[in-house]
Amino acid sequence: MATDAPRNLLLAPSASNPLRPDLLTPARRIGGTVGLVVTMVKAEAYLAFCILSRYLNEQRLTSYAFECLLRLGHYLVTTKDLALTLRWVPTGTELEAWVDSSLGGIADGRSQGGAFGCFRSSGALFWTSSAPSTAADASGAMELHQGVRCVKAVTGLRILLRELCLPPARPTLTHTDSTTLIDGMKSSRVSKESKWVCTRLAMTRSYEANSAGKFVHVGTNDNPADLLTKPLTGAKFTRFRASILGLGP
Repeated sequence: MATDAPRNLLLAPSASNPLRPDLLTPARRIGGTVGLVVTMVKAEAYLAFCILSRYLNEQRLTSYAFECLLRLGHYLVTTKDLALTLRWVPTGTELEAWVDSSLGGIADGRSQGGAFGCFRSSGALFWTSSAPSTAADASGAMELHQGVRCVKAVTGLRILLRELCLPPARPTLTHTDSTTLIDGMKSSRVSKESKWVCTRLAMTRSYEANSAGKFVHVGTNDNPADLLTKPLTGAKFTRFRASILGLGP
C-alpha cells in the first residue's frame, strides 16, 4: 500500500472515487485469499490486510479501496519467493547472494540452476531452483543465465529493503564458482559464439557498474547454492543447509 493509503481510504466516496458494490464478490474472494496468505507466510502484509478488510462491504468498497486490494494481491504474488523472516544480525552485516548452475543435473539432460540471498546468520530471503528446458546448451552459458536471474532477484530485494527503510550500504556480494561468468564480464570482445549472450553479459556488467552488486569467485566446494542444483548428501548437505537456513557461517 502507498504510505498515504490509510488516510485516503477514510475519504468519503465521490464522483472520482465512487462506491463499487458490483466489485464486492471479487473483492471478497481476493481478500479471503490474501488473509490466508498473510496469516500463514507473509506477516509483513498483515497490517495492510487488516486495514483493507474493513472496506469489503457495500457501504465502504470504493474504486480506490479495490485498487489498494489489487495492489496488495499483486505484491503477494510477485514476492512469493521472498520470506521476510529476518533475524537480528550483527551491525554492518550486508546482504549477500550465491548462485550456481549444473549442466545435465536433471534426468533428461537439462541444466539445473539455483540462487539464494540472505544476510549472514539470517535465513534465505529469496531462493530459486529451476530447470529451464531451453535456457542453454553449454555450461558457461547456463552459468551466465542463472547469474542474470540472481541479478534480477538481488536487485528486486534491494529495492524492497530500501522501501522498508533498510537500504543496503554496499554492493551485494554475489558468489559464483563460474570463472566463465566472471571472465566474460571482463572481456569486451564479441565473437561469433558469444554474440548470443551479449545482452546477459551487459546486464551483469550494469549490475556492477551501478554498484548494486559485485560478482566474486567462490570455490566449488564452498558454494551453498549447490544445494539447489545437485543431489548432495552427508556433511556437505548439512553444511550448506545450515547456511541457507541462517544456522551456519
